[in-house]
Amino acid sequence: MTEPSKLTKLNFALLLGSLLIGILFNYLFYDKTVGISFPIFWIVLYVFFYFIFQDKLKFEKTFGWFLTIPNLLLIFTFLIFSSEDFWILNAMLVIILFIVQSILLTKNNKNPWYKLSFLWESFRKSMESMSNILVPFKIIGEWVRTKSNKTAYGVVGKVIIGVLFSLPLIGIILMLLTSADSIFSHWMNEIPNVLGEIDLGDIPFQIFLISVISFAIFSYFWSLKHPFEEPELLSLKTEKKPFHIDGIITLTILFLINVVYILFTAIQVSYLFGAAKRLLPKGVTYAEYATKGFYELVTVTTLNIFIVILVIYLVQKTQPAIYRIVQILLSLLTTCTAFILVSAFQKLSLYEEVYGYTYTRILVHAFMILLLLLFVVAMIKTWKNTISLMQVYVIVFLVWYVGLNYINIDHIIAKQNVERYFATEQIEKKPLTIGASYDRDGYNEYIDLFYLNSLSYDAVPQLIKLRKDPKLKSIIDKELQIIEKRLNQESDWQSFNFSKYQAEQLIKNAK
Repeated sequence: MTEPSKLTKLNFALLLGSLLIGILFNYLFYDKTVGISFPIFWIVLYVFFYFIFQDKLKFEKTFGWFLTIPNLLLIFTFLIFSSEDFWILNAMLVIILFIVQSILLTKNNKNPWYKLSFLWESFRKSMESMSNILVPFKIIGEWVRTKSNKTAYGVVGKVIIGVLFSLPLIGIILMLLTSADSIFSHWMNEIPNVLGEIDLGDIPFQIFLISVISFAIFSYFWSLKHPFEEPELLSLKTEKKPFHIDGIITLTILFLINVVYILFTAIQVSYLFGAAKRLLPKGVTYAEYATKGFYELVTVTTLNIFIVILVIYLVQKTQPAIYRIVQILLSLLTTCTAFILVSAFQKLSLYEEVYGYTYTRILVHAFMILLLLLFVVAMIKTWKNTISLMQVYVIVFLVWYVGLNYINIDHIIAKQNVERYFATEQIEKKPLTIGASYDRDGYNEYIDLFYLNSLSYDAVPQLIKLRKDPKLKSIIDKELQIIEKRLNQESDWQSFNFSKYQAEQLIKNAK
């Protein structure tokens, strides 16, 4: 058991540290574009977490420590890349991974991380922290009571506690009143003329923001440090028979599905090797056949992964001979699905050659790669039942998602479209139309500058390359001026980002 004096010091360290991190959050993010501020905040939070829980933390080769790698990689995407498409998702995933990691490292879990029950446990732990919202006031109140034997000191302490109690409340009240009454808001905005450069119009909300972040961090860390002890209830354990699918029924379903997929796969193989041109029905061109159906194929593949997982977990294994046939049919289904994925991948590649590259199409490519990886793991699970599918799937997903962030999709889209433009423009000397809808039926323009300009700063190097074409130089120069003006507006050091810095330098050198 921790000594009272040390416990009190730790409580105050947690309280003060949470407040400072709340202030840091406000300084780094309020009214600023996200950039280097994101990794700075999370590194400070990680250091604070280690300081508070150093008595519980012991480095081991566990999943909890492994999560540091993908989480830091996601955190640094805000510094390296400028695409905002992943920002919200990345921020949410960083928070989720931190919660999972903190629970595992502090041994606050009763269930292993790869069980569904762990998800409920993590959610409950997060909600439990909300019940600690009054703990900071109790700590300060206890501190005041211990000092109350000194009258003057006690009075000052009580004044301080009163101020601390009132600040968050005043912040909320001021925010509501300034929104409700324009005259009151006007006088609040006039106060800076007396006090100087301080913008009191924003101060109430900033106080509120600091309070929310500080209380959230304190409450969550406190719940990890002082977990709620659930009373042990005597429960009657009733034996529940696990649900299983009959082996013969499973064989019948898999056999019929495989017959369909074998026929389909045979056509896909002939298509991949060019023989399908002779098998096309009347009225269907090879180009139409090649550029249709990849979304349907991806949907079928997604359905197949669920079929494989359900069969793996629910089929009866009491009859070895029947289960062996089930394993063979599952392997056959997985092989056919792999061919379907390859076919879908090829169809989408041909479609991009005709219509260009977009975010959706690149993401579909990436999703198909993820599905293929999941099928490979499922194939291994079919023959080696000892591996945990959930464990491997979580790791595969984290590696895939982090990789998706680091391949720099905006750069790929811009690069591929620019290369496609120069290759096509050199072969066919047709009039160039700028700004057409890139998903419009019958689209035959070489490049869509409107779409390229909608991408992040990662696309700027490719826009610079397009300036080599005299027909595009004046249009691109105007767009680069707009981008440069936007960059100048994001001049706060907290918004620094390598992608923005590179774009800024390239635009300056292009003048």
